[in-house]
Amino acid sequence: MLTEQSFVSLYGAERIKRKAANVSWAFFRPVKTVEIAEEAGEDIIPHAIAQVSAKPYCVVFPLRFSGSAASYIEQNPGVLVIILEGRHQYRRTNTGLFIYKTDIEADFYRAGLAAAVISKDKTGNVAVFIEPRQFSSYRELTRPAFSRGMEECESAREIKFYSSLAEMPANTGLSCVVLAGTAYDYLDKKEEVPVIVFSWLDPSLMPRDAVLVIDDSPWAQLKEAVSMAEAGEERGLIKSEISILSKNFNRRILQKLRQIR
Repeated sequence: MLTEQSFVSLYGAERIKRKAANVSWAFFRPVKTVEIAEEAGEDIIPHAIAQVSAKPYCVVFPLRFSGSAASYIEQNPGVLVIILEGRHQYRRTNTGLFIYKTDIEADFYRAGLAAAVISKDKTGNVAVFIEPRQFSSYRELTRPAFSRGMEECESAREIKFYSSLAEMPANTGLSCVVLAGTAYDYLDKKEEVPVIVFSWLDPSLMPRDAVLVIDDSPWAQLKEAVSMAEAGEERGLIKSEISILSKNFNRRILQKLRQIR
C-alpha cells in the first residue's frame, strides 16, 4: 500500500498498523506500507515498492499515484494493481488496472440515516455542507441520497444544503450538522450540536462535537478493494467506513447507529 508521509500523520501510525493487521489476517498475506515523501517523483515509486517487496502479490495506489500505477502494471503484468480514486475521477486509459471509487450515493444515504437517528429527539434543522466541487458534480447523488436516508427514518427535520459556512444564515437552530469536505471551521464554534464528519483524520484528534466519522481513505477501503480484485472485478464502488465517536448516546440511539451498514 503506497502512503504519503503526510497521510501517516493525518491518519495515525497506530491506526494504520491495526488496519494492516486486520487485512493481513483476512488474506493470510502480510500487508506492507510503502511510505513516500510528498516531493518524490513518479520514477521513485517502482524502486520504493521493490525495496519493500521484490515480488508483491498486490499493490494499491491512491489516486495521487495513478501515473505510477499505469507504468507499474506494464513492467509487472503478473501483479494485481489497484487504484483507489476516492471521490474524484481517474481518466481510464490503461487496461489491467483495478479501479475502485467511493460509493458516494451509499455514503450520503447512510449519513442521512445517521443524521435522522441523531436528531430525532432534538429541535432544529439539519445542515449539510458539501464541498463545492462535489456539490456541483454529484448533485444528483448526494442531496437525494441524504434526503432519502432522512425520510426512511421518518424524520421531521428540515434539511438545508450548503457549500460553505458563509452561506448558512446566522442564528440557525440546528439538531445535527454534516461536514462533507468543507466548512470544517464550524467545529471551532463549539456549538454542542452533534456533527457527522466525512474525514480521514484520526478520530482521537476530533473535537468533542464530532460524534460520527465517515472515512473513505485508502486504508479504510483496502480490505474490500483486495477482495474485489481477487474476484476479478475491474471496476466497482466501495462504501466508506463509519466510526461512532460519542459515548454520550443512549442505548437506543447507539443500537440504531450500529445497524447502519
